[in-house]
Amino acid sequence: MAEPAATIGRRTAGKFWKLDAMSEDLTVHSGNTYEPAAKTALAAGIVGLLLLWPFGLMLGPLALWSGISARRRIEATDGKLAGAGLAMAGIVIGAIVSALSALMLLAEVASFMLTGGLIPAY
Repeated sequence: MAEPAATIGRRTAGKFWKLDAMSEDLTVHSGNTYEPAAKTALAAGIVGLLLLWPFGLMLGPLALWSGISARRRIEATDGKLAGAGLAMAGIVIGAIVSALSALMLLAEVASFMLTGGLIPAY
């Protein structure tokens, strides 16, 4: 069914806001679902940031991988799936967690090579 020519639409946060210029009614149609991998990316990034060492070594790359795959799936569906912002946040936080974890691992290895022992955790 085609929409009338006087209809103006805007997609925001997974919802389609439709304003009919003739009747001035505003209706909300929500039909988009969030990509589960986008939620996974954000959750893994946040938990990895909170539990940086040693869990950040696993959760940072998981957030990156989940976020990138979610963005690809969202773009492939032409607007049927929502969550691009969640996926991007997961990618950014996952990259930060991965970088910080790599620096901490490098510090541990350097400490072991120079002193013969790991950094104490007091």
